[in-house]
Amino acid sequence: MSQPVRLHKQEPKKNQIPPFNISKRIEAWVLAHATLCLIVAICLLMALFVVVIFLLVGVSATESGVQYNQFSNIV
Repeated sequence: MSQPVRLHKQEPKKNQIPPFNISKRIEAWVLAHATLCLIVAICLLMALFVVVIFLLVGVSATESGVQYNQFSNIV
């Protein structure tokens, strides 16, 4: 014979704590502060772009006008 099914509501355990999910909290914060996150992301991407261009081109990008601007002192 099978055992009878218990249909009454079970009491939750008092010592059981739900797992702490940090990714859900971060996602909720980012969604709540989307404008601030977008501004920060754009600033970081622009700074990264400047660094990458500087690494590709080197110092020559800043030296191009130095001789022309100081030409009267050279001659």
